[in-house]
Order: sequence, then structure tokens, then C-alpha cells
Amino acid sequence: MKSSSGPQPIEDGSAREQRSRRIGFGVLSSLLIRPLGLVVPIVVVPLVIGYVGAARYGAVETAWALGPWTSLGGLGTGLALMNGLTDRYVDGDRVSARRLVASLLVAALLGTMVMFGLTLIAVFLTDPRKLFDLGSENIAVARGMVIAAVGGGLIAVVSGLSGSIYGAYQEPHRNNLWDGAGKLATIGAVWLAVRLNLGLAGVAFAFIGAAGIVRAINLSILLTIEKPWLLPRRGDIDSGAMRTLIVSGMGFVALQFASMAIVQSDRLVVAVLLGTKDMGPYAVISRVLTAAYGVVMLVLSPLWPAHGEALRRGDVAWVRRTVKWSLALGLGLIGVVGVLLIVAQKPLLRVWLGSDQLSASASIVTALTLAFASRVWIDSRSVVLNSVDVVRPQFLFLLANATLFFALAWLAAPRLGIEGVAWALPISSVLTTGWGYPWLLRKILRGREHA
Repeated sequence: MKSSSGPQPIEDGSAREQRSRRIGFGVLSSLLIRPLGLVVPIVVVPLVIGYVGAARYGAVETAWALGPWTSLGGLGTGLALMNGLTDRYVDGDRVSARRLVASLLVAALLGTMVMFGLTLIAVFLTDPRKLFDLGSENIAVARGMVIAAVGGGLIAVVSGLSGSIYGAYQEPHRNNLWDGAGKLATIGAVWLAVRLNLGLAGVAFAFIGAAGIVRAINLSILLTIEKPWLLPRRGDIDSGAMRTLIVSGMGFVALQFASMAIVQSDRLVVAVLLGTKDMGPYAVISRVLTAAYGVVMLVLSPLWPAHGEALRRGDVAWVRRTVKWSLALGLGLIGVVGVLLIVAQKPLLRVWLGSDQLSASASIVTALTLAFASRVWIDSRSVVLNSVDVVRPQFLFLLANATLFFALAWLAAPRLGIEGVAWALPISSVLTTGWGYPWLLRKILRGREHA
């Protein structure tokens, strides 16, 4: 049943104009707000290093690296919801949209509760001090870091539903405003954790969980004030819709798992193979490039539903043009940041950290810059493929990439140290996803043109 009060399908020219305007608002708000992504590490990293010391900073970074893995607890339903809501947005079906939201909430809550329970079991059956290289610390410190990191991440999983809704309705400017609020909250929470001497676990939770708490507030406002027609009602939970979301979501979980095995596990690989004591320089450079990559992703993220809408309306030309300019923007930004880190790393670190003791070699900086450039190369295309549920071939390419990365890192780390792990990232990408994603996108777009 379709609601006549929702947006209805419109002609291609008008749809393209509205789509481009919404993306324009999103890019403008990104330019105004996303620099906070650069401010967070500039403020937080020296604050944390001054609190825990350079020797234990690697342990904190390892805890922060655990946070993104908790997104698997949402079963990928947030991403599946965005595609489902995009269909309802084009059709103007508000009733089905509300049922999707209700079904997603239940699925996400169940998934996060299960994952948190498994985390509690794991930390009390093992000794996580080895992961953080905290042999002399009380075991409760290491357990607290794991629980804080996973707990903070799971809050973000459920509250992150707001981003999926904004994405489906192509309102990136609102999403960006709340994202900026989350960044400011992260800075404030870390400062407070240090000020109150909450220890390693407190710092871990503050960095990962603060933005999730802000998003929880955002979600409540979105469902009660901004889009009250999406607020779940009694009887809205649809088991069929839930199964569809979970099946679709599990495909995205597989993609997330394979992607995170590449982009989120490098520091964990370093910690396991080489220990955390020498990871500081690697982590600092990675943190700066991650912030720059985050700027790119804030532009790419709203393109997911926009590409989905465009392909559902048959506007392949718009998709091709948008992929080209998003590639130019993303690769250009990563390249500029990488060059600055190569030519002026030590003076920048002295200004930022008050010391250049955590400076990395030019080889590490170059390798990580190429690694993040390869992520932009892939993600500029993955947002198109994800929008039309092209999951399995992506998973196979990413799985090949991850497998090759781990193999190269395992072989190179004993001989080359951290540099070996760093170079394993771009080399494994070039040999797998670097050519695979362009080929796959061309195939899909040609199929849509002749459909």
C-alpha cells in the first residue's frame, strides 16, 4: 500500500536537478563541518599521549581499532535499510518505510546485545593484556578497555540508524550537522576522561562512544520531530521485512568484515606481530590520513542513496559523471595530505604534539598515503555497487585483498618491521580490488544501459 502523502516518482530531468541540489548542500555542509574530522586527532592525540605516555599510546590505539568491528553487531541492517528506504522514497510509500524502521530497530538491538554478551564471555575467559602489550598492568585494565571499546561501538551501531534514514532521504546536510556535534562531543569526552583520570578504559570509551550517544539523541529527535511518520507503532514489526533486512544486511556484513580486515586491522596486525611499543609513529600518521579520508567519505556517503535513486530512474550518465568527480576530489585530498606529511612531517608534529619523536619514515608515509588513495579508488565505486545490492562479487574481491594483505604482512613484518605491514596494504590492493572494482562497475553500468 502506497501513501499519497509521500514523495512521488518524478521525471528524470527534475529528479537529476533535485538530486544534484541535495548533494550540493551535502558537499557545502561537508566543507563547513568536516574539518572537525581533522581537528579531533589534532586535539585528542596529544592530549592522550600526555596522559598515558608515548609507551602506552599504542595500547590506546589498539583499543580504538576494536571499536569499528562492533558495527558487525548490527548485522548490516542499517545499510540494508538505506537501500530499502530509497525504494520507498522513490515510490512514496511511507507505511512500508515505517515498518522497515521498526523491523530494523529490533534486529539491530538483538544483534548488539548478542555481540556484547559474547564480548563479556570472551574477556573473562582470556587474558586481553597480551593484545595491548600490558603485561605489567592489572588484568582488569585490559578487560575494561575491551568492554569500553566494544560497548561504545555498539551504542554507535544502534544510534547510527539516523544516518541511514538521512541517507535514504538524501539529507546529508542534516547528517553532517549531527556528525559535527558528535566530533565535538568526542573531543569534550576525551578531555573529560583525562581530567577525571578515568584511565585507559575511560579514554577508550570516550573516543568511541561519545559520538554514539549524540547520535542516540539525534535518532530520538528524528523519529519524533523531523520525520514522525517513521516512528514505529504497535504492530509495525514485520517478520518478513526483518528477514529481508537481515538477509540483505548479512551480505553487507560480509562486505564490512572483508573491508575491515584490510582497513581496520593493520594496527592489530602490527600489535600481534611486532608489539605496540613501536607503533606510535605508524598510528600517528595513520590517524592523520584517516581524518583526511573521513572528509572524503562524508562526500561519498550521501552518494550511495543518490546513485541508487539515479540507477532506479535509469540515469546512468549522471552516475558515471559523479564517479569521475568524486575520484578526482578524493584522490586529490589524500595526495595533498600525503605530500605535506612527507615534506614537512617533523615541523608539523612539533607544532601538533610538541615533539617529533613519533615521526615516521618517508617509506611508511608513502605506503600509507597510497593505501588510503586505494581506499578512495575502491569506495568511489563501491557506493554505486552497494546502492543496487551488488554484494557477492565485491566480497570476493575484498576477500582476495584481505587474504593477500595478511599473507604479505606476515612475510614482510619479520624482515621489514612496520614498513613491511604498511607496504602490504597498497600492494595487495593494486593486485586485487585496484583493477577488480573498475571492471565490475563498468559491467554493471553497461547492463543498466541495455536493460
